[in-house]
Amino acid sequence: MYKVRIIRKLICTIAVIALLACLAPLTTARAVSEPAADIGATAAVLDVSHYQVAKPSSFSTFDDYVKAWSYMLVNTDVTESFALGRSCNRQELMQVMRDAQNALRFAVLDYMEYYSFFNKCRISARYSIDETGNCTAPTITLQISNSFGISDAEIARQILVFNDTCAQIVTGLYNEGSLTTAMSVKEKAYVLYRYMAYQTKYDTSYTLYNGYDAAVNGSAVCLGYTAMYNYLCNLAGVPMEAMTGTVGDKSHAWSRIYSDGRWYNIDSTWSDPIPDEANYCNETWFWVTDSYMKTCSNPRTFDIDTLVYG
Repeated sequence: MYKVRIIRKLICTIAVIALLACLAPLTTARAVSEPAADIGATAAVLDVSHYQVAKPSSFSTFDDYVKAWSYMLVNTDVTESFALGRSCNRQELMQVMRDAQNALRFAVLDYMEYYSFFNKCRISARYSIDETGNCTAPTITLQISNSFGISDAEIARQILVFNDTCAQIVTGLYNEGSLTTAMSVKEKAYVLYRYMAYQTKYDTSYTLYNGYDAAVNGSAVCLGYTAMYNYLCNLAGVPMEAMTGTVGDKSHAWSRIYSDGRWYNIDSTWSDPIPDEANYCNETWFWVTDSYMKTCSNPRTFDIDTLVYG
């Protein structure tokens, strides 16, 4: 058995920058009162299965890394440490950290709702060095935070209000008959697409980024639009994911769903006109194929085309 002769600490800081640039600017925010947290018996219509994410019991595969980030995003868990469960050399440890960084990109596509709040990460490792120079008992620590300086406590408060606001919206749409359990996934997604166009405005100040801004303040950039739309959809039983990429030289985010054996895209940000018009929705960007998005008059790239899982 090797003797531990020295303790060293390796810190690797990795910043994942928020999607700052969006297209199709609109106008100003509107004031909306914050809802009560209790939505009562009406919660029975809501589907929260997408957000029941368990903490991984190990940290040894790429799947584990994705699940770890997903768990943290969904549960507002800003710091988690995971034992690697094996010794390794320095290069192998650095590769684990690089893989963990890459895994966040996939968690973001699943949970853009909460990445809009936690858009910066830090990955660090603590380990001992044995006589052969190997890293023994390595522990990887993952951290998420807000890159715009909003405190963890304020982010936690905003997420609670965001969750409750979206739950009340979906419940209200069911209660008034705009949504029904008999609707197809596409029909539900369409109702919510039009809702976004009618109720939100693009933030031309480029200061409102998250789901809270979209749902409560009624204004955000594409990150906030996509966060709110995806959460509304998933609560209504529509398994919506996110996509990031570029349009021209601008970063952009939108929604994406796998249905009937193929991917379809929904851009709730571009459903709004410029300037904003009451009760108007541009339906061009609802339920369109990848091929259309890549070859239309405003073609875009898909980050998933260059990401490697694992």
